Amino acid sequence: MNTDAVNAALQVGKGISDFGMVAIAGAFFLIICGVMWLFIFKWFKHLVDNVITRQEKVINDLLVETKAQNEVLSDINEGLKPISQMQINSVCNNFFDLDCERLCRLVRNVRDENNIDDKQKTRRKIETRCNAIIKKRSIELDNFIHRGKRLSEFMSTDWVKKFSDIIESEIYNPIGANNARAYANIKTAIDEVKVEFFNNMNK
Repeated sequence: MNTDAVNAALQVGKGISDFGMVAIAGAFFLIICGVMWLFIFKWFKHLVDNVITRQEKVINDLLVETKAQNEVLSDINEGLKPISQMQINSVCNNFFDLDCERLCRLVRNVRDENNIDDKQKTRRKIETRCNAIIKKRSIELDNFIHRGKRLSEFMSTDWVKKFSDIIESEIYNPIGANNARAYANIKTAIDEVKVEFFNNMNK
């Protein structure tokens, strides 16, 4: 009877001991699982944050590109409007008429100078001043856009030589000075330049 009681007590003690080990193992397993879940959660959060950051950068780049394209399209649209074409024609005609007056004044100024006997020096002076007039016109035309291009792009560098030749021929004309003739020749050259300019613009 005593032996049975002792055995029963031993069995109970062993069961409690085994159950305690299982409980400890289970608790350890739960701790490991918790740490793993925490690590996985942080890793996943970091991954999501990186994806969101990259997406934001891509979206911002697209917005910048879209804005630039919209500006280009706006310029093109502005150049295609009939009213804009009429305004450009009016402004350019006034500009070229002003250049005609400047070139006529240049003829008088060079003629009044007392060193025109040196033809090479006079030619360089004429070309320099003609180039300054054309350069000024180019800068002013930069303020206007037609079909996505600045109006200065429709100008030609050959115009400097064209006007220089006319002015030089007037300075050294064997018949002598004639302001009316000089104006007529320069006005003809300006009209030719206008036609070339508007043809380039409307190609």
